[in-house]
Amino acid sequence: MAVERIALVAAAVFVMTAATGALAQLSIDPPKPTALDTVRLRYTHVGCTNSDSTQVSQQANRITVQVDRGGVAPDCGTIAGFFEDFTLGRLPAGEYEASLVVNPPPGTLGPSQLLGPIHLSVAQLAPPQRRIPTTTIRTCGGTPASRAGPSR
Repeated sequence: MAVERIALVAAAVFVMTAATGALAQLSIDPPKPTALDTVRLRYTHVGCTNSDSTQVSQQANRITVQVDRGGVAPDCGTIAGFFEDFTLGRLPAGEYEASLVVNPPPGTLGPSQLLGPIHLSVAQLAPPQRRIPTTTIRTCGGTPASRAGPSR
């Protein structure tokens, strides 16, 4: 009887974790960042995480965010479209892969959930456009001169 109950609880936890993973979604904010933008990894899901546990690491062009699942709260995961943002910071222009690892709450057993990687491109800044002033030189009769400078 106790073994069946443990198996039933384990199956329920697996189904809830699988359902959460199926509904979880990663995106980048802003969608098309430049080197001046603060880039955030947006995690749309059902549930809560512990924001105090957030760790961001980068190796070459791979960025990994690790966070612990939050404890059970009455309003946790009850709002449709709920999301959490994890700041990646300002990134130099280039191509990156970002992943999210959601660990079980500290002191509990359970699998870590890996989401991603999601690809992001950080665009270079456009060079400042230099506007060259233009002048039209007119002769005494009001017609444009063919060249600048005094006539000979």
